[in-house]
Amino acid sequence: MGTDLVVSRTGEETAFISVFEIGAGGVQETWSNRPDDVQALLSMVIDPSPYKAPEFVVPGQEAFPRPGAYAVVLTVVERGVAGPELFAASSVFVGAGEAAPLEVQ
Repeated sequence: MGTDLVVSRTGEETAFISVFEIGAGGVQETWSNRPDDVQALLSMVIDPSPYKAPEFVVPGQEAFPRPGAYAVVLTVVERGVAGPELFAASSVFVGAGEAAPLEVQ
């Protein structure tokens, strides 16, 4: 709790991190650097460099608000070509994630 987590990775694919608290009430996302609005998604298309970093810092105070079980998920995203029915500058993203369990005390 309160300690930042550094997630290091190899490769330079576009990726983002999400943290989920796992408890009796189910699974609840506590933090993510995933683009969550149109402006952020457009920024990812125009300049994906923040999402290609070799490591991401997860803010402990926000991501791990209380002791318990968490899942830290790294999702790698590939950008595809939009079909002919969409605007020529449209982007399509497909992602695959890998989760790691974490117990916070």
